[in-house]
Amino acid sequence: MQQRLGYCPQFDALIEQMTVRETLAMFARLRGVDEAQIPRVVVMLVTNLLLQDHIDKQCGDLRYFHRRRTKEGVVNTNGSEQPYTSAVDPNSTGDPNFQSKALLLSNPTPKE
Repeated sequence: MQQRLGYCPQFDALIEQMTVRETLAMFARLRGVDEAQIPRVVVMLVTNLLLQDHIDKQCGDLRYFHRRRTKEGVVNTNGSEQPYTSAVDPNSTGDPNFQSKALLLSNPTPKE
């Protein structure tokens, strides 16, 4: 069950000196994702969260809404092709269309 739960703190838990790629990879390892699958998981998350232009930026250099997206990626580092539902505050993303894009991250019908 632990691998299926995510946590996205409201305070800033990102390590300023780590890149988005390094951060997502670290949390994937902590969640028990197979080492060989981590690059695929990171690319999937970065693509779904529209962070492609920021993947190699240090978290300390990200704007607020990119930091929020990175934290959303941390929630979904379970390695699943269909990450579990998590709430996104659309006002914090800086992108008026992000709410509809964020639905790509939701699993509409959990598998039994």
